[in-house]
Amino acid sequence: MNLNLKRVAETSQLNPIKLLTRCLDYGMLFLIVLMMSTALVYASDGINSPDISYSKANILKVKKEIQEGNFRFMPAVKKIHHIADSLLQEGPWSVIQKERIPPSGDKHDYLSFAPYWWPDPADPAAPYIHKDGVKNYDLTTPDKANRYMVTDAAEILSLAYLLFDDERYADHAVEIIKTWFLDDSTAMNPNFEFAQGIPNRTTGRSFGMIESRRFIQVLDAANLLSDSPAYTPEIHAGLAQQALHECGVGTGVIRGGKDMEFVQQGLAVSTDAGDIFYFNRGEE
Repeated sequence: MNLNLKRVAETSQLNPIKLLTRCLDYGMLFLIVLMMSTALVYASDGINSPDISYSKANILKVKKEIQEGNFRFMPAVKKIHHIADSLLQEGPWSVIQKERIPPSGDKHDYLSFAPYWWPDPADPAAPYIHKDGVKNYDLTTPDKANRYMVTDAAEILSLAYLLFDDERYADHAVEIIKTWFLDDSTAMNPNFEFAQGIPNRTTGRSFGMIESRRFIQVLDAANLLSDSPAYTPEIHAGLAQQALHECGVGTGVIRGGKDMEFVQQGLAVSTDAGDIFYFNRGEE
């Protein structure tokens, strides 16, 4: 899980993120590492499921162990319970919850700026200049922080649903997913055209695809929610379609590094949606 959001919290003043950061550092990571490590123990079961980041079957094994009196996971499970309960009072989040308007004029478009660019002291109207490693927090927009809250909260709530058989967690996870990705009045347009822009230089860059990578957590959440009545076939179909559209905007040359985020995302979507996924090799 990608919940190490202290720097985002400092710039966005989002209390839920601060709460997550305080609670998770050891408990959540401990549980997830143990869950992933159990894959070797249970590999002989021959379970074949659409898992992406970790195994739903192994999480159910952990749940069974607790029910049978093995409490080695209990400290981490209690952390998840506490965080999930707190998240029931937070969100949902929407891409339209921002004041700055994207160049398209549509608040449904995702908007972010490259962090290491600054006004030219000699001419404020000139293209911004690069200062390597020096972040310009004046360029912060809420879309990135809100999107990360959506993906992290959806995964935590779905994990809590699976562990505790509590439909409240599934209901809220689905509400969060629907609000950001599916409901016409609040959903993000499935593109990153205006991500990682640089004022007075460009409205967006291919590096903006970096900010799509946590969508994999939403696909994980969908897998964990699959037995809940709240997660309907219509929601699954809409989410799969959204995923393919969102990843399909990447047309840059895949060179490794940041471009591999797009590859990772596409492979996850292909796994979840059952579609063959093609990557376009564009020109430099």
